[in-house]
Amino acid sequence: MVILCAMIASAEHALGLVAKIDQAVLGIIECVSKGSSSGLPDATHQFAHAAAELDDLLDMIRTGAPCSTTARLQQEVAAMEEELQEKDALIEQSRKKVQQWQTMCEEIKQQHESNLFNGITQQ
Repeated sequence: MVILCAMIASAEHALGLVAKIDQAVLGIIECVSKGSSSGLPDATHQFAHAAAELDDLLDMIRTGAPCSTTARLQQEVAAMEEELQEKDALIEQSRKKVQQWQTMCEEIKQQHESNLFNGITQQ
């Protein structure tokens, strides 16, 4: 029953977005036919906003993502926490590499110094 209600709510929301897109397109056509650009930016903005919202809704439906705000936010938080863990792992890996490079550079520096001093003392 809950899934059916969510599907109906999603369908109603999608139809509302399509109606907003229709209104925006009518506004754009009206501005163009009058040769006036006074309402064109608003109509274009409304169209872009409604189309983006519809695209997000269709992506959620297609992927089976939760439609409720709370569930969606929880999913986003989980994705962000996972991303932070991945970035922390990359930072740690980079720190280890930097430490290895510093050690290698220090060894090479010591070798050069010892070779330099050996060459000076042998002359």
